[in-house]
Amino acid sequence: MLERVKEYVIQKKRSKRFIFGFILVMLTIVTGLSYAVFMISTGKFRSSELFVAKLLYGISVTEAIDTDATVTNNVVVV
Repeated sequence: MLERVKEYVIQKKRSKRFIFGFILVMLTIVTGLSYAVFMISTGKFRSSELFVAKLLYGISVTEAIDTDATVTNNVVVV
């Protein structure tokens, strides 16, 4: 009877390890494929274009040393 209990416990440990390993492998595959699709779909864009395309205001830089700037109607006034 004790031998059967030991075998049952060993079998359960093996199945838990298998399930954990299977989940880990599947998660790795899904993450890798998601990253690959992201890289392929955004490969034709430069990172600066991805951010600048969403800007709704403009910034002009002058040589004057001034610390005050205001944004009014999507225009920056220094």
